[in-house]
Amino acid sequence: MDTPCTTPGYESYARKTSRPIPFEDYVLLLEEGLQVLEHGVVIVDGEGRIVFFSRTYGEFLETEPEKMLGRFSPEAIENSRMHIVVKSGEKEVGHSQKIRGEEMVVQRIPIRKDGKVVGAIGQVMFRRVHDVLALAEQLDVLKRKLKHYEREIRELRRARYSFENIIGESPAIQKAKREARNASKTSAPVLLVGESGTGKELFAHAIHNASPRARGPFVRINCAAIPGELIESELFGYEPGAFTGAGKKGKPGKFEIADGGTVYLDEIASMPLPMQASLLRVLQEKEFERVGGTKVIRSDFRIIASTNVPLEKLVAEGKFRKDLYYRLNVVPIYIPPLRERREDIPLLAQALAAEISEEEGTGEKTFSPSTLEMLARHDWPGNVRELRNVVGRLLLSVQKDLIEPEDVVPHLPGKTGSSSLPLTAQGKTLREVVAEVEKKVIEERLKAEGGNVAKAARSLGIHRTALYRKMNILGIPVTR
Repeated sequence: MDTPCTTPGYESYARKTSRPIPFEDYVLLLEEGLQVLEHGVVIVDGEGRIVFFSRTYGEFLETEPEKMLGRFSPEAIENSRMHIVVKSGEKEVGHSQKIRGEEMVVQRIPIRKDGKVVGAIGQVMFRRVHDVLALAEQLDVLKRKLKHYEREIRELRRARYSFENIIGESPAIQKAKREARNASKTSAPVLLVGESGTGKELFAHAIHNASPRARGPFVRINCAAIPGELIESELFGYEPGAFTGAGKKGKPGKFEIADGGTVYLDEIASMPLPMQASLLRVLQEKEFERVGGTKVIRSDFRIIASTNVPLEKLVAEGKFRKDLYYRLNVVPIYIPPLRERREDIPLLAQALAAEISEEEGTGEKTFSPSTLEMLARHDWPGNVRELRNVVGRLLLSVQKDLIEPEDVVPHLPGKTGSSSLPLTAQGKTLREVVAEVEKKVIEERLKAEGGNVAKAARSLGIHRTALYRKMNILGIPVTR
């Protein structure tokens, strides 16, 4: 009884499936695969004679594959070296071969059985050398784009502010700036303490920018904004398949990204207790593993943390680890609220007005001395963030160049007065408040001008095209 034909590849395939296809079908499948490979394939035996010539190669050379079988390769194919590869046993990849006046790029690979060369396979990789040059040029363009985007990402991760952006001449703010400048010269952990809206993040940026790590990344982590179940993977990264929903390629964590730079832990008091232990280890050892990984990753970063809650109180209540508190509280810096530096409020208001008018295109406006005095007397429980919010609304709602006290009264909590403009800003960003006020002002001006966009634009001091664009963005219909 004859032994059925087979190959090691077929036998391995048959063992791994419960219903293998017959060997004859297996061979036909392989041959058909070779037939359809782009640009063409040729196979020769140990004497350099053609045993396989694909249809795609035949179409390229405008010949019938059957007529090529059995022929000595250099007699059948122009400038062929298949017989040489069979003799030398050396593969040739990316070589040039001229056929019918075209310089092609080919590969020729010897086929071995039991260590002996029994044939060779050749394939056209590119039909024209120009195609390779075009591909190389495309790759070069992609490399340049990648470098550009890498630079963009580095820029995005850099600190945006410096000490020049911290406005104020009061003793309280000058003391904080002086301490922060001193801290920037070291790599010691810094703990910024202050109420919400006092500018703690501004100080963090400034410290980083003035430090030897200024060229490194500045990575901000809002401890209150990351869900408890995700904070570990955000900080330390994760390996592929580490948990349900994990990306196939894994992801580096914030500490890994911050190598050579600064990690800013905003609202550190909100970090869950279980994570505080992990954070303490990272701060001590400067090493960690990704979630689902075993490789130890080292990262050289500097820590700046901030809190608007006294950590000593949380430590006493058992809500914050004492050892982590001591690790973070190496250089404590107190950022004073506005009510403790009232003399800075006029300077801040004018600086914010200039900044917002440039951003929003509201035109230059100034505050009267009495207005600045009124702003300075206000307690500003929301501090600089609240002041910025109010200044932004004033710039959009007041249609004259000089802002008077009566213009301000409706926008200050606890003050009496009336205004047809929306005053509720709780829970809204400045941009949302600006859009709300802007929409109200435009609608009122259009109503006053009988729906005439050109007249409304002139009275608002902007171009008609700009007004149309704002109306479209804000969803204001054109009634005329």
